[in-house]
Amino acid sequence: DCSLLAHPSEMTLIRKLRNWTDIREDYPAVLQLIERLRRTWPDDEMVWIEALRVFVEWKDPTRLREIETELKTHKVHWTKWGRKQVSPWVQIR
Repeated sequence: DCSLLAHPSEMTLIRKLRNWTDIREDYPAVLQLIERLRRTWPDDEMVWIEALRVFVEWKDPTRLREIETELKTHKVHWTKWGRKQVSPWVQIR
């Protein structure tokens, strides 16, 4: 179905992000994909977890600090599992 290609699901984009990170694909494209995810699903914990994971794996402390700062003011719907996933990198309320 063409609509699936035009409007991929959140998990499809997250899988793409994971694949690109695993093979160290074009970092600017990875950053664009993270921004697309954050614009489309700004309150979803999976988007933020994946962004944090990518910045840790790519060893990008500047972007990691930026995300940490944003999380202090942005309302994300965290589950107990999600909080546990990000706890090694950031403190969230």
